[in-house]
Amino acid sequence: MKIDDEVADGKFRLERALPVLLIIAIIVLSFMILYKLLGDTNKKDSTNTVEMHSPVSETEQSIASRKKDTEVLKEIKTKEESNNLKTEALANQEGAEEAKLIAKQEEVEESKHITRQEETEEAIRMARQEEAEEANRMARQEEAEEAKRIARQEEAEEAEEAKRIARQKEAEEAKRIANQRDLERKQQSIPKEAAQPEKKERLDSEWVAKNWEKAREVEVVALLSEAESQLLTKDLSVSILNTAMGKYRSLERITGGDSRVSELYRKILDSHVTLARQQEKAEQLSDAMITIDNGLALNGHHRKLLKIKKKITKKLTKIENLGQSAPLIGTF
Repeated sequence: MKIDDEVADGKFRLERALPVLLIIAIIVLSFMILYKLLGDTNKKDSTNTVEMHSPVSETEQSIASRKKDTEVLKEIKTKEESNNLKTEALANQEGAEEAKLIAKQEEVEESKHITRQEETEEAIRMARQEEAEEANRMARQEEAEEAKRIARQEEAEEAEEAKRIARQKEAEEAKRIANQRDLERKQQSIPKEAAQPEKKERLDSEWVAKNWEKAREVEVVALLSEAESQLLTKDLSVSILNTAMGKYRSLERITGGDSRVSELYRKILDSHVTLARQQEKAEQLSDAMITIDNGLALNGHHRKLLKIKKKITKKLTKIENLGQSAPLIGTF
């Protein structure tokens, strides 16, 4: 590339020097012609002086010589004009070539500038795209990790809840059996006491009150046993929870604040949580919301019910947004 530039530079200098050399050559040739003409004229004059010719021949010779000189001068003038035109044409050509060269150089420089600018913009665009992709990747990774963490946490909570419910069911079943046996013993003791003659004779208010307490306890144990048996079933439903809730209200009226009734109330709320989770896993989100709302109607500050409601609400909102963004059939 460097050699080609040097050759082009030498050629350019030669083309610029050629008109000057041509002008110098023309001037030198003109002087030589004038010098020869003047020499011929002096020679003719000396010859005319030595030789005696007639006046008519001298005049003709003089006219012919002047005519010849005029033609030579015209020829020289014509050549000079031609050389001037050639010089001007060469100068114009040189200027045009120089202008073309400058324009070409400017075009090359502009092309290089545009290329550099495009490369810079492309590099910036690629960098931004990579940053955006990296940000999206990090966001997706964080979302996936958060989802895994929440899933693990929920699985651990569900496992712990399942263990607690299993232990609770075992304890409740043992308690129910003990209560049932106690109830049977109490029921068997009532006729024996009634059959004794001395107690038949002492039907005072104390005996009636004592037996009323026993009868009330029998009813309480029976209602508690029925409600807890319903809550322990695998096929939980809203109707079962409502039935258990009805027995709870009956027990609340009978006992007026018994700790066993309060424990039943807590179990009913836990059963609402269990049923809502089962419905969520089965993708029965609307039914799960009904179950949660029923539970929150009993206790509006129940932490687990509020947590599940928040999660299901997000799912329902996402499904609704997807349904709105989907194109309707027949709109295209």
